[in-house]
Amino acid sequence: MNPATGRKTLFLGDWKGFTGVSWARDKQIGLLLMEHNDRFDQLEPFWKDIQGWAVAETFHVWRYLLRKQREFSLSGHSMEIGSFMGKCSSILAADIDLYRKERLILIDPNIRTQELRSAHGLAGLDSDEAISFYEISSQRISKEELSLKRGDVRWIHIDGEHTGSAVSNDLDIAHELTMDGGIVVLDDFFSVAYPQITFSAVRYLDRYPDRFVPLLIAYGKLYLSRPKPAFWLKQHIAIQLAPELEKAGYTCTLCKTTHSEDLDCLSIKPGGFYQGIMGPDWSDSTIELARSFNMQQLHELADKANKVL
Repeated sequence: MNPATGRKTLFLGDWKGFTGVSWARDKQIGLLLMEHNDRFDQLEPFWKDIQGWAVAETFHVWRYLLRKQREFSLSGHSMEIGSFMGKCSSILAADIDLYRKERLILIDPNIRTQELRSAHGLAGLDSDEAISFYEISSQRISKEELSLKRGDVRWIHIDGEHTGSAVSNDLDIAHELTMDGGIVVLDDFFSVAYPQITFSAVRYLDRYPDRFVPLLIAYGKLYLSRPKPAFWLKQHIAIQLAPELEKAGYTCTLCKTTHSEDLDCLSIKPGGFYQGIMGPDWSDSTIELARSFNMQQLHELADKANKVL
């Protein structure tokens, strides 16, 4: 309970911008979340038919994380580097808030305008004012050209040139623009076809540990956040994401197979495992973040979260 507002929160800590939110009582957020759900429900039956390589589980991971941003009262633009036919940008389109003048920003040297507009229309976004196309390589664009500044963007999906230098460049762009609480998604992480992506990303994170930290690896994508809100985001992911995927019909296992000093990153892998979680070898039924959770505790926390929501 927040003593200042009398509102319940899900958080086990305090960080400016991530407390004092009441999902049940905040009418504006409640209405936004209703619209969010409606547009995602509208898109989902058609999403599988949009050409692209993202798997169905990714739709639900993004839906969950985008909803978390709304619950945290975050507002800002969404960006994709490498848009192809709009399979992933259509998910972002479903969450654009026109009232707050959010934009969907797409950067690709070969913009397929007709296909992208069709994909975004399936998500209920058909306003040209809300979509900005930049037909240029991300390595040649500047934030001044984008008319953006630090903190303007809450979600960036990097699926561009697939070279190590491009990954480093695109992470620099993300650093220049992403707000606290924002999420950066890197495609083809751990892909055997594109090993340079993984190596480049790891080198970047080692070189600039104060810029981004890994939150989650799931279905071929690496999810990053700013260091400060990372623990709270990981708590929510650990408690809620696997049940969300199970509810959508996808069996999965939440993994955290080492101690946090070694690597503090969650992962989701397809298929079931012991009690739905996979901890370290010495305690395989425990997920360790800043504190450890066993499966029963995760279920209890999830139940409490559902009661608040």
